[in-house]
Amino acid sequence: MEKSKYFVNPDIRKAETLPAEAFTSKEFLDLEIEKIFMRSWLWAPCCTPKENEWAPFEILGRKFFLMCDESGTIRAFPNACTHKWRQLAEEKGTGSKIICRYHGRQFGLDGSFIAQARCVGLEDFPRQCDSLQSVPFRKVYDFAFVGIGQTQPHLDGVFSPVNNHLFDLPLDEMTLVAAYHASIDGNWKYHLDNYVDELHLKFVHGGKGGLASETDIDTYQTKLFSHSTVRLVYAKNNDDGFMLAGFPRPLFGVWWHIFPNLTVNIWKGGISINAYEPDLGNPHKTNLVVRHYAWNKKDFDATRSKWAKMRVDDEDLNVVAGVQKVIRHTPVPRGRFTPDGEAACHWFQQKIYEMIFEK
Repeated sequence: MEKSKYFVNPDIRKAETLPAEAFTSKEFLDLEIEKIFMRSWLWAPCCTPKENEWAPFEILGRKFFLMCDESGTIRAFPNACTHKWRQLAEEKGTGSKIICRYHGRQFGLDGSFIAQARCVGLEDFPRQCDSLQSVPFRKVYDFAFVGIGQTQPHLDGVFSPVNNHLFDLPLDEMTLVAAYHASIDGNWKYHLDNYVDELHLKFVHGGKGGLASETDIDTYQTKLFSHSTVRLVYAKNNDDGFMLAGFPRPLFGVWWHIFPNLTVNIWKGGISINAYEPDLGNPHKTNLVVRHYAWNKKDFDATRSKWAKMRVDDEDLNVVAGVQKVIRHTPVPRGRFTPDGEAACHWFQQKIYEMIFEK
């Protein structure tokens, strides 16, 4: 793959966007999995288990589960028995050990092999590989992250700027109020590029009753960090907003993008967390994983209702799907970034290029 064809200059005044092939090529998608996702902390979309519990989840088609032992230590494991590879945790469960439903192999809550019926007479048994082998796991607040490859950045450094907005929130009071996933049209990168794009707001969301008119859109601002970017806007009407430490008036929303594919959206009364996962077999599709958490469900529901009435999600999905249809078959040139409005788009695409070709 010709490196120069994908070069994104670190200077936004000189930079071109990634070419269309970066959003349509299966070869490029495979590189992203290897060079980006296998080297990043990835959000585990499941409830964090308590003592003597386990909880399964899936990332990029790979099955894992979290398991918490009697001392409260949580570990993450591939969700497969070490005997003949049947899935171990099919749903959230509890117990003093986990037992495979294929041949009865038993594991302790720390993943260690305990026993298997009629498994006698074997030499060098059990071996280390007969126990479950953990993968890197970290917990931030009550959110779980795993590393499915060998190298990850320091998670404290990744979340350091995000913590400035989260520390003042009643996260210990929040509960999961909605969870779903959907297959949506468009490459995963384009969904995130659109998410961080400030310039499109007055055009895509500029209709009557839309985001641009129902929030104090002129106060919209973007900030860039090493592993994340954030956008925020003040509420047009104070009753629609919430106070956050360090801000002089109520905010309508705070939208964090944590590289590569996680978004943390802070609203009045709660948080929405979304992961835009690549579809491994199709660069034209994205698997969207969504979890809504609320500490004040009445306020959160009111905010989400207003968001739905503004049709922001539908407008974003439609514009990304439309772009994907164009670039799938139509020759298009590489674009340029508008410094006043697309700084986060440049940051994101330059980071994609750097991770694939420079690391």
